[in-house]
Amino acid sequence: MHKNTLQKTISVITLSVLSMASVAQEAEVISVGSIDFIPTLNLQASYDDNIRRVSESEGPESDTIITVTPAIRAQIDNGISGFSLDYSITRGEYLSESNESFLNQNYGASFGWNVVGTHVVTLSANVLDAHDARTPDAPSGLGRDDLDEYEDTTWTLDYRYGERQILFGYALTASLFDKRYKTNREVTPGSGFESTALNDRDVSNYSAQLNINVSEALQFNVNYGQSDIEYDQAASSDRDSEEQSYGVGVVWDFSESFDFSASVAKVDKEFADDTREDATVDRISLAGTWSPYSYSSVSLNLSQSADESNDADEDFIESFSSEISWRHGWTDLLVTNISYAKTEDDYIGGTIDRLDDSTTVGLTASYQFRRWIALSLGLESSSEGGKNSESPESDKTTATLGAAFTL
Repeated sequence: MHKNTLQKTISVITLSVLSMASVAQEAEVISVGSIDFIPTLNLQASYDDNIRRVSESEGPESDTIITVTPAIRAQIDNGISGFSLDYSITRGEYLSESNESFLNQNYGASFGWNVVGTHVVTLSANVLDAHDARTPDAPSGLGRDDLDEYEDTTWTLDYRYGERQILFGYALTASLFDKRYKTNREVTPGSGFESTALNDRDVSNYSAQLNINVSEALQFNVNYGQSDIEYDQAASSDRDSEEQSYGVGVVWDFSESFDFSASVAKVDKEFADDTREDATVDRISLAGTWSPYSYSSVSLNLSQSADESNDADEDFIESFSSEISWRHGWTDLLVTNISYAKTEDDYIGGTIDRLDDSTTVGLTASYQFRRWIALSLGLESSSEGGKNSESPESDKTTATLGAAFTL
């Protein structure tokens, strides 16, 4: 970290801590008939010493980013059925590099129906208008005038039967996902840029899970899933694929202070194009939380999965991630969280043997200044690199000050 960056970070932390005070109550809602409205407002100021994640030799640029996020939820719940609408809009303003500024929006709707106590049906829809950060491994890379903006649409239908008191239960889920890029779709031959349209795709997911409730504290499950991934445009070869997964899992509330969950599945990925090699990947998830006290907990998460790549010439990404965090409530008003995370992305296929890795260390503190306002303070340091990576060896430090307002 540069010396001047460290000094600025320490100054932000010191001034923020000195401004904190007390008193905390539950947030209120606006009720109009049977409809509850819950408005919120989040303000955030961040200092980023490497906004585009470039190496030291390329001259990292720093900036201050002001982010404003108003949001509102409208909900109805009569105990048997419930309906909610959500909307949020985020404006991010870079004070020096204005071409990095962005406007994201999120729309959501959900309907839930509790049929006879043990049968629950949920239908939800979500539309996300967002962007990819301008980094060397973004879909169109660095150097374009516009950010890579996209729209994600997701529909999900979920049916569940059974509670932990019943021996057998099951869950059936179907979802449709659509991704469409809105900018940087056209490229000039020989420009060195890649069209974002190559990453437009539709994904349909179907899954079934059988739960075996040995006790209220211990559950085993067996699951099956299928995914169909279809890209709108072919790259050097067809990227369409089908995935089938077979897995088992366990959820164990060992005691009041410790809970644990684990799942292991085999995922068979079969490509429509014979020039791409079919693969079998292990999908693993381990999560545990130890809470020696009601106000303090340590969490550990490990996962391995197969993800789609933004590089059209690569088959997929085999991703490994781990994170450990400690959350501690020093008082009823002041809570801190310390975390360490590491990720490795192994790019399967393509013309080079590519491996990306990143490490992130974070510290956050939140303070309930008044019933209607919570202050937060964050410091995060990360490094990226790897073998034949499109992301250069780089370091990045971000200091953040935020305020969350409710009624």
